[in-house]
Amino acid sequence: MIVVTAIIVLIIALVLITIFSGSITPLASLAQSKNNCRVQAESTCPSTGALPATWGIASLKVPDSDQLKSCQELWNNCVTCASCQNYFRGTPQ
Repeated sequence: MIVVTAIIVLIIALVLITIFSGSITPLASLAQSKNNCRVQAESTCPSTGALPATWGIASLKVPDSDQLKSCQELWNNCVTCASCQNYFRGTPQ
């Protein structure tokens, strides 16, 4: 009985570590962070018609900043698929 309980606790701990370890992207260059955001948006927009659910959540650690940034902040506050496509093409409106 004790062994079964220990295994269940271990499995739960591993699941929690897996879930929460990916919530903050490691330090990356600004270009890498922006590119990751762009890839997420370009894959999510056509399939769902909306930006990724995490688009506005500050979870990216970028150089020269003590605060976490969101993809929305990195891409000049584009908030819709259409407005982000303009930024991605280099023609913000």
